[in-house]
Amino acid sequence: MYEEGRAYPVRKLSLDLHAPARRLWFGGDAFRTHWFNSLSQGLPLAERYASDCVKAAMAHVDDPELLERSRDFVGQEATHSFLHRQCNEQLEAMGLHYWLDGYTAWRMSKAHWLSWRSGLALTVAWEHFTTILCEHTLAHSGIESEADEPYRSLWMWHCAEELEHSALSHDLYLACRGSYLRMLLIYLYGSMLFVTDFLTQAFFNIYQDGQLFKLATWRDVARYFLGRKGLFWYALPRWLGFLRPGFRTPRGQHAALIDAALGALKERLRIIPKAHAQRSAA
Repeated sequence: MYEEGRAYPVRKLSLDLHAPARRLWFGGDAFRTHWFNSLSQGLPLAERYASDCVKAAMAHVDDPELLERSRDFVGQEATHSFLHRQCNEQLEAMGLHYWLDGYTAWRMSKAHWLSWRSGLALTVAWEHFTTILCEHTLAHSGIESEADEPYRSLWMWHCAEELEHSALSHDLYLACRGSYLRMLLIYLYGSMLFVTDFLTQAFFNIYQDGQLFKLATWRDVARYFLGRKGLFWYALPRWLGFLRPGFRTPRGQHAALIDAALGALKERLRIIPKAHAQRSAA
């Protein structure tokens, strides 16, 4: 159960990502399936970068509670990356190649151009986008009832843990005296990267799967983004809300979603002892 103020446990999810599954595993929909496939393909590099930025910032704070939460953030991100790399191996075997791999690796190689504080600001921005997406996924996407295993469990677990630690990077940024102006500029830059990277890869996946020129695919796109509970309408006010001076990433507001998702997976989850989890993430 989620408890506000507690550190974030690192959980091992028992999952066979090599098990046979439908190619269009999310309700038979090409767009929803390949949108989440594209997220998986981009996550390992993004999460490694976020962990590196948090580790760099930890040297500039001395709050024991914040440092403990930061170490747990890194541990959770390491387990996410591990399973998504396995997932991505399966996608590659299915002929779904990560088209942005070289470009993303090049961009990451230039990350040293950003100061540690700007890198942390970019992590805050991406964590906010991720929070919006995970809220929508658990509450409105149909993931629990329409997605096939093992992807259903993978994404429910991942979304729950992302919501659990969603406030950490922002709390750390404020503790490091990060400015609003820096955050605003990085947030706009990060928004552009998030949308273009994942949509580009999603549509490339759809093209590789021979679904790009089918009317049903574009109907899926419209329903997912613009339907009554579509991601666009859900995300817009939350994206705009971050622009308000003094905005703080709230802690504790996702408790019900977290508990429901982790409760549905309780037979598959095991808490990793803290010392072992932190050694693995180092």
